[in-house]
Amino acid sequence: MKKIKNMLIHCKLESLDAVKQLGLTHVARKNEVQVIVEHIIDKTEQELCEHYGLNYSTQVNSVEDFLQGAHRAVRI
Repeated sequence: MKKIKNMLIHCKLESLDAVKQLGLTHVARKNEVQVIVEHIIDKTEQELCEHYGLNYSTQVNSVEDFLQGAHRAVRI
C-alpha cells in the first residue's frame, strides 16, 4: 500500500478567511495559518499551492513536508 505524503503550507495570517472558505484542514497560530494538504507528485510548491486555491505569491510564506506527530491540526 502506497503511503500518502502530506505537505504543510505556512500561510500568512491574513489568509485565514480564504483558507476557511476553501475548506482546507488548518490550524490558526499566533503569526500564521498552517494548512495540511496531500502532496501531488511532480508539482512545484507554487503549483501545489495553486492547486488547492492558494496564491503562492500573496498568501504563502513557505511549504514543507508534514511530519505526522510533529504538528497537530484540526479542521475548524
